[in-house]
Amino acid sequence: MAELCESQGDVEDLESWLDGLYGAQTADWRNLIALSSKGALAEQLPPTVSESELIYGEFRLRDFLRAIDDACALRLGRLSAPARAIVDVGSGAGRLVLGLARQRPEYKVVGLEIQEPLHDLATAALAASGLDNARFVAGNLHDGPTARAALGGADVVFVYSTAMDAEGDDVASRLSGALAPVLLAGAVVVTTDRRLCEVDFELAESEHGLPGSISGATVDLYFWRRRSN
Repeated sequence: MAELCESQGDVEDLESWLDGLYGAQTADWRNLIALSSKGALAEQLPPTVSESELIYGEFRLRDFLRAIDDACALRLGRLSAPARAIVDVGSGAGRLVLGLARQRPEYKVVGLEIQEPLHDLATAALAASGLDNARFVAGNLHDGPTARAALGGADVVFVYSTAMDAEGDDVASRLSGALAPVLLAGAVVVTTDRRLCEVDFELAESEHGLPGSISGATVDLYFWRRRSN
């Protein structure tokens, strides 16, 4: 896999810049907002979304940058020009989207988030960032028009899918069913701890037991290519 991510100092500088955008809104504070939002949404969720999926977690920035670099390297094998469109599904308060957009100004980076309070935090941080290569979409991945608005033309999609309900529900089928119709052949999807359906997606690479969550938990990363059907 590619080893293109920045030095420790570069990432620390980027983290400091992000902290400045969010001010007193620490990870714990963002988690409280997410929990409150989850409670408010509980009775309004569409049948395609389980309440247990709305578990807030933040992937570590350093590992996210590395995962995106690796995914872009895989995508380059199918592109005549470098990958440009990156989407973070379940972008929360938007830190990863803004960090990537700052570090990779040549990319167009999109965040999709179902919880409005977290989406609002992301848009406020974007307004303070001065970036013009990032945007946020509020809505449900399982809603076709919303998915197309966020993911249409995406080269790389990142899904922090660890929290998705794995009991009594076919996560692979539901997630694949939402992604496959809106992604072009060859697009690369990165999932954490959850697999996609191999009818629609080809497993290109996987890495296991990697650092990822800021809580200290390890994750398995799966890199998928959208098949040509």
